[in-house]
Amino acid sequence: MTWSEVQDAVRRYNIELKHWQSKLPVELTVLRPQQQMRSADPGIELAMYYWSIRMILHRPCLCDLEGRIVNESRASRDFNQEAAVACVDAALGLLSLMPDSPNIGEAYRILPWWNLLHYVCQAAAVLILELCLGAQHCPSRVGEILTGLKKAISYLRMMARASLSAYKAWRVCRQLMADSASKLGIDTMDVPSDMPQPPGWTPAYEMSLAKSLDDRKDSFPPE
Repeated sequence: MTWSEVQDAVRRYNIELKHWQSKLPVELTVLRPQQQMRSADPGIELAMYYWSIRMILHRPCLCDLEGRIVNESRASRDFNQEAAVACVDAALGLLSLMPDSPNIGEAYRILPWWNLLHYVCQAAAVLILELCLGAQHCPSRVGEILTGLKKAISYLRMMARASLSAYKAWRVCRQLMADSASKLGIDTMDVPSDMPQPPGWTPAYEMSLAKSLDDRKDSFPPE
């Protein structure tokens, strides 16, 4: 696909998604302000799915396209920017559904742990990527992005006490957050960086994770 074809696909599916959202019953609306998981609301899972789809849809534009498209028009550049911001907004929108203070009981009453883990990791990946790109799409919102990312990582840490997958995700996301934030001159020492390994975590798992983190250091953009 050419980049213009990618943009057309994003535009077309976004119109379809907005049409679907506008036809939802009032009790299932996904755009209620400050919706929180602590309310036993069947619309919460639907809202998370909606924000997840918006992240996927706009994700192609969350990258550094500067100078990569020959003779790119102003309209194309504006679309790229708006779509990248929409991707970041979707990550923050998903995280806003969750209470600021993680509560394992409330969280697991709303969603199975594997669903919650997927959504939290997806949102964290988007926010980490924007920080890795120097927050070039949202330069005035670094604080908001970092707050959302810290919230995601706090949920991963909460889930990691009894989940090998969440523990691995917490280790990786915590390190990537520290690396990307440091390149913007931001200290993340206020975010806990250690915790007991969950039951079932083996030396082989630790070795594999350590290798992954070492490989990440080799491929991370230089200062």
